[in-house]
Amino acid sequence: MKVSPRLVPVFALSLVLAACAQTPTSSGSASSEASEPAASESTAAATTDSTAQGKDSITLALGHEHSDSFNPLAGWAQHGFAKFYDGLISHNEKLEPVPALASELPTVSDDGLTVTAKLRDGVKFHDGSTFEAEDVVATYKAILDENGASELTGEFPMLESVEAPDDMTVVFKLKHQFAPFVHLLATSIVPSEMAKPGTPVTELELNTNPVGTGPYKLETLRDKQDATLVANEDYWGTVPSIKTVNFVITENEANLTQRFNTGEIDGADLPPRIAEQVTKSNPDLELLDVPSVDYRMISLPMDSPVTGDLDVRKAMNLAVNRQAMVDSLLAGHGTPASTAFSPAWSPWYNKDTAPEFDVDQANKILDDAGWSKGSDGIREKGGQKATFTVMFPQNDEVRRDLALAFAQDMKAIGIDVKTEGTGWDVIKPRLSKDGAVFGGGNPYDPDLQVYQLLHSKHAGDGWSNPGHYKNAKVDELLDKARNSTDQRERESAYQEIQTELMNDPSSIYLVFLNHTYVQRKGFDGYKEMVDPHAHGVTSGPWWNLEEWKANE
Repeated sequence: MKVSPRLVPVFALSLVLAACAQTPTSSGSASSEASEPAASESTAAATTDSTAQGKDSITLALGHEHSDSFNPLAGWAQHGFAKFYDGLISHNEKLEPVPALASELPTVSDDGLTVTAKLRDGVKFHDGSTFEAEDVVATYKAILDENGASELTGEFPMLESVEAPDDMTVVFKLKHQFAPFVHLLATSIVPSEMAKPGTPVTELELNTNPVGTGPYKLETLRDKQDATLVANEDYWGTVPSIKTVNFVITENEANLTQRFNTGEIDGADLPPRIAEQVTKSNPDLELLDVPSVDYRMISLPMDSPVTGDLDVRKAMNLAVNRQAMVDSLLAGHGTPASTAFSPAWSPWYNKDTAPEFDVDQANKILDDAGWSKGSDGIREKGGQKATFTVMFPQNDEVRRDLALAFAQDMKAIGIDVKTEGTGWDVIKPRLSKDGAVFGGGNPYDPDLQVYQLLHSKHAGDGWSNPGHYKNAKVDELLDKARNSTDQRERESAYQEIQTELMNDPSSIYLVFLNHTYVQRKGFDGYKEMVDPHAHGVTSGPWWNLEEWKANE
């Protein structure tokens, strides 16, 4: 990158500040959001410039987007659509890769081990410096550098090296074939001088001074969370019509509802029941119901004498009333889940493994396996009571409700599930002994959704494979699908994996969430896309905000 003076944001913005609730995925990456930020509130008065006041601006209230960093190396907007940044590729509403900073889709060699990207010419970073191949190389080297402790390192175990034969070409060398590699090239690119391989990513200037090539630039920042973005008038793509974007971090739903009604807030992601209440009471607002691959499951430790018992897992899988959970807890905004493969995810989903609900059969399995009910109604086998604990993050209403509903369902078959609300710092070290309500989801390729979640080599690897599940056949099929470039062969492998998981459940999958958003009417440009686990400005309605226009 050719160096020029850096942009320095002004650290002043009068917006209400509150904590961002975060939840981990199975992968342990930054979108895993595996830490709980400390809650705080600001008493400053809100001074937003929403569409109620100006049609070229929008104010979005976020509850699940970021903690204290806009640094993509630390996980900001891992799946792309980061408003400050671009990747080599992006995705369209059909989840197909499309060129971004690459001038065309990267090419893959016949042996699948070399991926070559030609770069777009004439692109500038926000500070006016020129985007070149060295910026791409520095970004990926910072991710691969163990000393940097990037949250993205675990996403690139297949990457051997990245080199730049010239200023406009980047070559990726892979250790082995990896079918979905091109999807990973949505990773945000940062200036080479700001990547600084060898420096911990938490110490980089990028955390509070995001310099990228994206459609928006950071103008002001308050307390590392609330922010004002302005359109990048020199953007290489279409310059945004929405010129100002305000991010407001808040989880105070009563305050949020009031600010919707006064016109201060134009959009937010909200739990289904709250979203319905807000939109029913205000005709200027609409509810957007977005399908996702964002699952919720009960992770089960395989070393436990209860959940490690295959018959117990099979019985529990039958005793879960998933449809009741969708109807009552999600107000209908979701889908029953049997595995991590969503019904919204064609052609990977195996419809023959749709969830069953059969309490009688569940009881029969346990009876036949020697798990007998005692006088207290709890089953026992060989002196071992059928009891275990399921943990959930105490500030997550949906996971709490799912844990309680699961425990009630298990009571009907004589299994005592104790629920415990706590923090992720407490949950993580106990995953090998206790269950937990887990979530995750990456819609771009099934390998990115299930490999680390299910493969035995990732057992206990951070947030991956939390229950230490081991199934040789599943491992074989996962590797086969990952290394194949034949679409039909991959589809067949993933279909078979789902069948195997019915015979040997790794976890008890409950539901796929529909992400529910409240949006003020008056904008054109929304295109529905299947959501990943993350929800907020980098997904949901606002994934393509730079293409939006206000209605006249």
